[in-house]
Amino acid sequence: MLSLHDVPAVIKENITTPPPVFFHPQDALGLVSAGDTRAPADIPPFSVAQVDGWAVFAHNLSRGATTLKVAGWSSPKQPYFQSVSSGHCLAVSVGAKIPSGPNCVIPADISDIQVGVELKLEGPVSKGENITPLGSTVKRGALLMIQGTVITPQRIAAAIAAGVIEVAVFPPPGVAVMVTGPGLVEPGKPRKEDESYNFYWRMMERRLCELNVREVEYIGLIPPEISRWEKALDKASKADVLIIIGGRSPSDREPFTKLLTDRGAEVLFDGVECSPGGDILCAKKEKRAVFLQIGRSFLNLLSAQGEFVEPIIGRMMGLPATSPTIVKARLAKPQPLPPGEGPRFVLGRLVYRKGKPKVLPFEYGSYDDISAGSKAFGAFLAEGVEEKLDKDTEVEFRLWREIL
Repeated sequence: MLSLHDVPAVIKENITTPPPVFFHPQDALGLVSAGDTRAPADIPPFSVAQVDGWAVFAHNLSRGATTLKVAGWSSPKQPYFQSVSSGHCLAVSVGAKIPSGPNCVIPADISDIQVGVELKLEGPVSKGENITPLGSTVKRGALLMIQGTVITPQRIAAAIAAGVIEVAVFPPPGVAVMVTGPGLVEPGKPRKEDESYNFYWRMMERRLCELNVREVEYIGLIPPEISRWEKALDKASKADVLIIIGGRSPSDREPFTKLLTDRGAEVLFDGVECSPGGDILCAKKEKRAVFLQIGRSFLNLLSAQGEFVEPIIGRMMGLPATSPTIVKARLAKPQPLPPGEGPRFVLGRLVYRKGKPKVLPFEYGSYDDISAGSKAFGAFLAEGVEEKLDKDTEVEFRLWREIL
């Protein structure tokens, strides 16, 4: 059985990042930059007036009041494109382009101006006063994004403002999800007393959307029959990743693995030394297709999302490899454990009080205690709890993102 610490190396060696493609910045939200992007132009592309007034040469007014001739008028709608020579001033409204020459603005009412007249303006004034200079926000050639950067709305705005028309990104994978096993019905449909609703698909769908996967297809709730599994695999044949939730019971495990290998898949690992989430199968076919089969329990799915789904999807999208953070924290209040045998787990929220990590527990339960998970909004999970938990008991957390 593979050690959890060896999983990142197996993923890095066997899961590939595809060649980059080119998107317009506005279509690249959430994707990962496949190369450095530099500004092809200055932002702003010209000097801009911050106030209404007279654009002048600072040295013309260095000794106080001076008479200057009005060269013209510039506004955001009607820019003045000619150069302005020393000894002249230009009427400008806020946001207007300031052409070559003037290097500061004297605030004034310019509602009644006449081109060619001479004005007596008071000085002195400082160079750069009331002006946003050319390239003051971003200089031409400045680095906007480096390879491996997740493209955010702010980066998109900066790229478009600088005149970037395309960015190199790693294409997001297409993902399909199927759920298999007895005793499940889809939400909204009538259920029997011994059946439960299939929340697994929605839980996985949300995580995939947070990872910015562009295409997520739900294959459906598939009965545990070989013929139905085969049809589901055929339906998901175009997906880059197929996530299978269920089918890891002793009666199903071997037939499902054989079904994948008969179709040309290579098993990367079958079971991992971690709990919960260790009952997992990862296989690949050719260079791109990945099969990830997860045991059907709430805690298995929670663990697998952080330990396997996110690293594999992240690798395919060009994200740097990450591992869950290990934090040792103490319980904020005592909690009795329910009776029963088997491994125990804690669902709780990690908070910091006076700079020290504390765990606010939600509920304690066994490996298959779905009710514990249903109350764990925004929870993290700690494993290996096998004794009575008093206040200030130290537990070790493998931290993933918040769930649900």
